[in-house]
Amino acid sequence: MVGDRIEAGEFSTLILLGEAAGLAARRSNSELIWDKSNVLVSSDLRAVREARGITQRIRGALQAPLAFRFEKRVLGVANQVWVTTTAEHERLAKYYSTPVVEVIPSVFDVPIDPTGFDPESRTLLWMGTLNYGPNWDGLKEFIRTNGKWLDAHGFTVRVVGGGASKGKERWLKAQSMVDYVGYAPELSTALRGARVGIVPILTGAGLKLKTLTFMGYGIPVVSTYQGMEGIPTKAAAALVQSMDQFPAAITNLSSDSLYQASRYARSVAHDKFSTAALGARIDDALQERS
Repeated sequence: MVGDRIEAGEFSTLILLGEAAGLAARRSNSELIWDKSNVLVSSDLRAVREARGITQRIRGALQAPLAFRFEKRVLGVANQVWVTTTAEHERLAKYYSTPVVEVIPSVFDVPIDPTGFDPESRTLLWMGTLNYGPNWDGLKEFIRTNGKWLDAHGFTVRVVGGGASKGKERWLKAQSMVDYVGYAPELSTALRGARVGIVPILTGAGLKLKTLTFMGYGIPVVSTYQGMEGIPTKAAAALVQSMDQFPAAITNLSSDSLYQASRYARSVAHDKFSTAALGARIDDALQERS
């Protein structure tokens, strides 16, 4: 339906929001903008090289050729592309001859009041969509790598997020150190009272909304470098390069450093990733094409 209306010339400017919206792309006289959250072929190839799970590697190998053909077709008719990070721009340029590219980060509406973290808490927060491969692989690897440490020191991982299959739910609920919440209709309640938010992600690309959400709610972030893509690294309370570095990073954070990290992360989220900031970037991008 959208494709037919594009061909009929009903729009002067059309913004295709997300990867799947690229299915509607058609050659027309309309200004066509593709707002992407991920360079699909790059993520699939990285999964082949880096993912720990065999399922994720096989999926990446099967999907990469399909992703390449799909993205090449849509980019061939788009006048402009929006991506969330400079690194994503570089990945796009590596694989395709692209139209004009604008870097427009994701945003999070920072609440007036922070949720409230507890520097003495033994709860760690994990948040994300559980049917997204890199999220699930990272969470499972974190638990497998650090499960003994979590149990020995009385830490619990509160898992907040929808999309889990029955098998994933069973696995999570069977882990002694996991408090499985699942989908939370009231996010501020589900996130309250934890020590830090963890972002144990090793593959995938683009700006991570889970990281912005922690920052906006004033929850100190302990993340891999991949989890901070497109976000100033100083906004993290601590950064790690591998799963086995999380325990030391978490326990070495003093109460003062956690409070400082919370305040600074909220200020970064407000200044750089707010709805107002997004509106200004979109205005600039549209003005450059007019």
